Amino acid sequence: MARLFTALAVALLLTFAPIVDANSSEPAIPTAEQAVKPADEAKDPSRVALVIGNGSYEHTSSLKNPPNDARAITTMLFGLGFDVIEGFDLNKAQLESKVREFSKKLAGSKVGLLYYAGHGLQVDGVNYLVPVDANVDAEDDLDFELMPLRQLIKRMERKSKVNLVFLDACRNNPITRSLAANMGTRSTAVGRGLARVNAGVGTLVSFATQPGNVALDGEGRNSPFTEAIIKHLPTPDLDVVLMMRRVRRDVLAATDGKQVPWTNSSLTDGFYFTPGTASTETGSDEEIAPSSKFLEISTAYRSVQEVGTCKAYEVFETAYPDSMFAELSNEWRNKNCGPTDPRELALSLQSELTRVGCSPGAIDGAWGGKSRAALAEFGKHAKLDIKSFEPSQEALTAVKSHQSSVCPERVAPPVQVKANPQVKQTKSGTTAPSTTTSRTTSKRTGRQKVAGQAEREKIQTACMLGSLAACQLGCRKGSSLACKKVKLLRRGG
Repeated sequence: MARLFTALAVALLLTFAPIVDANSSEPAIPTAEQAVKPADEAKDPSRVALVIGNGSYEHTSSLKNPPNDARAITTMLFGLGFDVIEGFDLNKAQLESKVREFSKKLAGSKVGLLYYAGHGLQVDGVNYLVPVDANVDAEDDLDFELMPLRQLIKRMERKSKVNLVFLDACRNNPITRSLAANMGTRSTAVGRGLARVNAGVGTLVSFATQPGNVALDGEGRNSPFTEAIIKHLPTPDLDVVLMMRRVRRDVLAATDGKQVPWTNSSLTDGFYFTPGTASTETGSDEEIAPSSKFLEISTAYRSVQEVGTCKAYEVFETAYPDSMFAELSNEWRNKNCGPTDPRELALSLQSELTRVGCSPGAIDGAWGGKSRAALAEFGKHAKLDIKSFEPSQEALTAVKSHQSSVCPERVAPPVQVKANPQVKQTKSGTTAPSTTTSRTTSKRTGRQKVAGQAEREKIQTACMLGSLAACQLGCRKGSSLACKKVKLLRRGG
């Protein structure tokens, strides 16, 4: 309903604004920004969040996922009523500006939340967040180039009753190696990963992995840590401490036990990102519960995640096209599901088959016999039981799952050239082919006939698999089918 009133306000503004005289003493019609301001006021000022994702580093290795992670967390928190201050790929000055804005909004708030994804490092047990323009060569550079984490947490603890800190910032950082090399005898002060944080009363600090260890950036769109958080944030009646246990379990499973999220909590009351009936009845939390519509949509999205099929996500987007989860659903489908148009699907499958060495012929979206043979060959060498050789999402997913070549390289059979017949000199001086043969060469034995038949079948098979040389040889041997195949191959079919 709020969106409807906002749209009407903007429409009225655009309709009547040209009529008003600029010199009139009547009150000015509000601008478009002012017209939509009431929608912004729906945010709960008691819940304030600072979300930072740094990935495009200038002086160290870049990270692909932190901006994606931060955007996904921002979307979730906004839907849960948080007033979110967001920043992506921030330099030192921009990061400090966002922190000041966050600090001002924390005054009088009940809940302060910090989420940071990007590079982080520790020196002498002091943790630092790394802006994208940081250039650290010596110990003196630390306070000028980086952002001390403890300083930021102290600001939060002075102003908010409940403080939640999530740090997906323990990536393997080349800065630490160069810094340690330049610090000489003090190189042992440069630690691996981030150091333990002693949280004050009412504060929860959660690292993507245990202190002193390195977390993974992830192979997908989000890191394992952030992906697990996104999964559990909308769960009704789930206390944050229990939520982090589930996050730890999921990350352990996703990383084969290589990464263990660590949490230090000194919360005195329960906190629920999505309060439901149980938390409201117990009175353990004063947070304002999201609307019943949000709970309905979040529950539906969790069901879709459990089903995990392209069709389930498509149905969800049709049912809730304007929800904040629709964007997340669309991103999942773009990542895991191929195109739905039949020709585009055929093109994608032909392209992927070519990549893994199973040539389907021309990549033109026309699915014919050669494309079917290529898919059948892929199934044989990938040891998959492919039920249908027509284009399908399942077939495309199966081929995409292989990163290297699957089908063996095809080698055309050698072309045999008939030797020139022997000639002999006649009395008249002319030459004539020699007709002197023995009984063993004038008649083929049964074994030779079998060998000749096997050779013809070999040539025919190679021709049908797309060998132009084999088809040309078969054509010369009198095979009309091979001659037709030569024409098709020369046309690119």
